[in-house]
Amino acid sequence: MGLKSIFFSEFHHIVGPQITFQEPEGYLSRETFEAVSHFIITKPQLCNRLITTSALGHRIVGHPVSIEDTKYASVRNVLHFNLAFVFDTNTETAPYEPLVRKLAVYFRTLEVESGFIFSPKSKVQIPGVLRGILRDLNSPAGACTITVNRLDAIHLMLFPKLPSPVEVQDHHVPVLIRVLEGFSLADWDLTVQQILPFIDGVRYVKRIARQANVDVVLVKKCMQHLMYYGVVTLLDVFQFSNQYTVTPRIRELLSSPQMQWECVVSVTRCPPCPHQYRRLRGEHDLLHAARHPRPAGAKAAGGGGGGKVS
Repeated sequence: MGLKSIFFSEFHHIVGPQITFQEPEGYLSRETFEAVSHFIITKPQLCNRLITTSALGHRIVGHPVSIEDTKYASVRNVLHFNLAFVFDTNTETAPYEPLVRKLAVYFRTLEVESGFIFSPKSKVQIPGVLRGILRDLNSPAGACTITVNRLDAIHLMLFPKLPSPVEVQDHHVPVLIRVLEGFSLADWDLTVQQILPFIDGVRYVKRIARQANVDVVLVKKCMQHLMYYGVVTLLDVFQFSNQYTVTPRIRELLSSPQMQWECVVSVTRCPPCPHQYRRLRGEHDLLHAARHPRPAGAKAAGGGGGGKVS
């Protein structure tokens, strides 16, 4: 569970910054909040921007908001609030930062349009909103839809941060690992569209650049983008002078129907047919038999009468 707690903080004209609502209740102690409160309820110069604070075993990501209006006379004509996420100090918070920013903008809009935060009648809904966000973002789906009223709802989706792609070399061979029929290629970068027909699992990067008439530096950048989104993977160029062998994980191919189908899709140029899988399976069985011959006099599996193998 990456997200440990969510709290709603605001400025009180007597006690100053305070946690008004927190889920789960009491997770962030009063002492911890007071140690970082000047980064939670900030001066106007630091408002409306993302602020991450690490202290006392917690990492807090917030987006302080201030709204000036004469209707906030009881709090010095300025409403200060912050809806912040709390994590352990070693948690990668980058995937959550867009959600914190979106919630700040959303709550600001609710307040400006309907007084959602300043009105005690609607403010009591905030604990339920926090509870729903914490529960749903920590679920396997990593998404939530929280209804605030009959007109407004909060929609959040957690997208994991993908690792940066490796550096692409001239000799690397890109191989498609996604079926492109479901993609709208017309919306893709023009350079990507130009080089896609040359990605066949055989041509290496420098050859693709030459045949597509595209600068090799641009081809490498395109490959990095395609790797980042899981469209291609990179292999070393095939050479007959090299020696290749499978790993023990080849056994997984016989026990996984899904992997068998993906194997057929990967090694055929046209849409795969059932007979292509049977052929691939037969070739695997022949290879296995060649490496592990049966003892003399042994019968074939599933055999009826005996027979000779010549």
